[in-house]
Amino acid sequence: MDFLFIDARDPIFGLIILVLSVVVVVIFSYFWGVFSRKSKDASIDKFLAKFSQDDNKIIESLSSLESPELAVIAKGFAKLGDWQKAANFYEKAIKKAGHDEKMLLLGDLGLAYIKTGLLKNAKDCLEELLGAKPRDEKALFHLLFVYEKLKDKAGIKSCLDALFALGCCDDDLRAYIGASELLSAPLGTGDKITALKTLPQTALVKRYICELKSKNYEKPSADELPPLQMCADLFDLDTLSEFWSEFFTDEQNGCENLSFSIKLAKLAKENNLGAKLEFKYTCQACKNELPLFFARCPKCLKIASVKLDATLRQDESFSQQKGDM
Repeated sequence: MDFLFIDARDPIFGLIILVLSVVVVVIFSYFWGVFSRKSKDASIDKFLAKFSQDDNKIIESLSSLESPELAVIAKGFAKLGDWQKAANFYEKAIKKAGHDEKMLLLGDLGLAYIKTGLLKNAKDCLEELLGAKPRDEKALFHLLFVYEKLKDKAGIKSCLDALFALGCCDDDLRAYIGASELLSAPLGTGDKITALKTLPQTALVKRYICELKSKNYEKPSADELPPLQMCADLFDLDTLSEFWSEFFTDEQNGCENLSFSIKLAKLAKENNLGAKLEFKYTCQACKNELPLFFARCPKCLKIASVKLDATLRQDESFSQQKGDM
């Protein structure tokens, strides 16, 4: 065993043996790790398969319940965000329901289909409901969303006419539908801006105008600016400061947190402190938060419900540049 010791032979030979031993150990450890991972993955797959089977058995056992109980279970899954199971239980509940109860559940099933992406199923479901209850506002709004996604212009018009007859078609809704069609049309930026100005000048439409003008490096006029909480993310701090002194006031905004963050960011920039604004977007109806602007809330489908807010963050790129100097 003397050949294993470095001092027993030529030092180079001993080093070679030592390096080879380390390489063998590393290779063995690597393949052992791969084997262990595969074994763990296999055991996890087995566990999940068993869980899925048990889950299906539970669902089948619950299928024997009456329609009201099935509807309660479906609503529970909907609250948890498991829309696929919610749709399954709504389907089972409707099959056992009487006519009046069925009409109450069709709207919920239509929403579950929307959430799972089954838009044609949602369309059939909501159209059946509206055939029996043509004044159902919630079903009309959901069907309008479906027609919008399916790009069914005739369906959109029929829903808008029905909502207008019910007194539910406000400026935000009409402007949103009109703006959506214009923005997807094959028009130049200038033509889109001109067309948008023919729509009701809601905060959302004004934001679209500001977005298009920023692409053309144009400055919006005072009457084209929406409230600050709808457009602060479109401009840099210098432009915001300029607009602030000219157009924005705290009384107009009604968003003290946002205005305070902008003032802090401006102060940090003037003192070369390297801070930036980080924006978030909140639906005022359901309080859903997203990192990007949305015209229609993806959770509750509400239109023009977004509220923009900002917090001050350390600008890492500025810190790196400062460290390199």
